[in-house]
Amino acid sequence: MLYYAVTSDGEFINAPKFFRKSEHRLSRLQVRLAKKQKHSKAWKVLKGKIAKLHQLIARQRLDWQFKLAYHLFNDCQVIFLEDLQIASLVRRCKAKIGDNGQFLPNGQSAKSGLNKSLQDVAFGKFVQVLEYVAWKLGKRIIKVDPKGTSQHCWECLSKVPKSLSERWHSCPKCGQELDRDYNSALLIQKIGLLSTQGEDITSVKTAVSASLTEESRVVA
Repeated sequence: MLYYAVTSDGEFINAPKFFRKSEHRLSRLQVRLAKKQKHSKAWKVLKGKIAKLHQLIARQRLDWQFKLAYHLFNDCQVIFLEDLQIASLVRRCKAKIGDNGQFLPNGQSAKSGLNKSLQDVAFGKFVQVLEYVAWKLGKRIIKVDPKGTSQHCWECLSKVPKSLSERWHSCPKCGQELDRDYNSALLIQKIGLLSTQGEDITSVKTAVSASLTEESRVVA
């Protein structure tokens, strides 16, 4: 995961990776714990150290998320963001079994690293923080359907298919050239703004449909 968030004004926010930074230390403690007799004094001491380290990571992450939320709301009244279903993003890949009954590669090993990164950044918790800060400041959050936000051009709404590894958006129709995440941020903002202007647009699909309707309108 390259960035924690990318804003429509071109700010690229790096993920802090609090868990990743403490992962080696946690691993060492857990190895030591496994060698101790369960419920012994030494086992309880190590168990407490592991719990405190997890607590430290959680507090560091939450503090950072609150600071980021206030920063994002500093010069705006509304934030548009994707209505991501985090649980589905970290779901394990389905097992694949060949004709011979043997398990086939299903991409889970590669996805495990991504899952760990997603859990480390705790997007679900960050959305809760954003909602709280928005309420406290008297501001708003509007969620946009995430389907297609990385596969369409923000300017002309043309579909521009990209694999997950492709980090650059290059639109053959209107010539837009920019980072794929920045393109997504601009597209989310565009859809969000349309939804606040009385338009029945809350997704890329409805935005594209509205655009096609405009293009096909005939004036006699």
